[in-house]
Amino acid sequence: MRLSFAAATRCLGIASIENPLRLTMTLNYPAALGLTCLVLAACAGGGGGGGGSSPPPTYTPLTGNTTALLGQSSNYDVDLLTGQLTSRSGTVQGNATLTAAGVPVSGTLNVSTTSVSFTDTFSFSGVTPGTVNGATTGTATAQLYTQTKTATDSSQRQLTILDPASVGLSYSSFGQWAYAPPSATSFSGGNFVMGFPTRAGDLPNDTTATYQGIMIGTYANGANIYSVGATANATANFGHGAGSIVLTTTGTQITPLFGVPTPAARSDLNLSGTLTYAATNNLSGTLSTGSGMTGLSAARFFGPAAVELGGTLFVNKTGEQMSGGYVLRKQ
Repeated sequence: MRLSFAAATRCLGIASIENPLRLTMTLNYPAALGLTCLVLAACAGGGGGGGGSSPPPTYTPLTGNTTALLGQSSNYDVDLLTGQLTSRSGTVQGNATLTAAGVPVSGTLNVSTTSVSFTDTFSFSGVTPGTVNGATTGTATAQLYTQTKTATDSSQRQLTILDPASVGLSYSSFGQWAYAPPSATSFSGGNFVMGFPTRAGDLPNDTTATYQGIMIGTYANGANIYSVGATANATANFGHGAGSIVLTTTGTQITPLFGVPTPAARSDLNLSGTLTYAATNNLSGTLSTGSGMTGLSAARFFGPAAVELGGTLFVNKTGEQMSGGYVLRKQ
């Protein structure tokens, strides 16, 4: 079975016109159920830790710079025979270079989870941006750049980075990764939030703020695996050394990763819940869906005066799981 790069990105739920790069992947069945879709439209895990160096003395916008992958990361395995996601612990490190307009130029990825470890570099030269159904702020649609490559050991690696400027972000962005060994019936993936976390002394006090942005993820129900997109909203309540956010998503849409990629509205997959400070600028809490899935989420504020917010999540119940990440900007 042979798939073009365009078909692979379609499986990710990232709508894209034909890419001039054209990458062909050779797959074996039932592995064709898998790496036809290296799922980077999928993100999971309740919130792996951050990492990397401290923010600079001044907050530098991501656009036009090389930025370490700081913030929350989350990881998962996908079993393509059962159509289920499993959250995995681990870390995602590296860096990404963006143009002044927010377009990714290159990225370095260092992944270490309980399932897989690898390091690789990616170039986004010639890549056409794509979108995920539902991933809109209401006035702007998230633009994502995806690059797939085959390593010398024939494994497939993939990196997706959001153009932060496409949804009004300056100090944070969103990314996804995937890895599949040759002839696999399962693969690993995850998502991360990159940027400059707000320093403790720059967090507001005794005030509230509203945020709006996007959520991107993956939903599995045993019958199929779907990309997920939604509008994300949050209200933050800043207190003296403590605080909380109420996070909700609306307008959730799912798109099958296998078969006809027809989007469908799923309001029962909208998320809601409250996150509170576990430590200064490290928020955690429980999110739930109308369909009965529940699970953990972790988040951080980014940029000066907590102007942006980003985090990851993993919710589930018997037979169903949804993983994802979100990035928002203060209104």
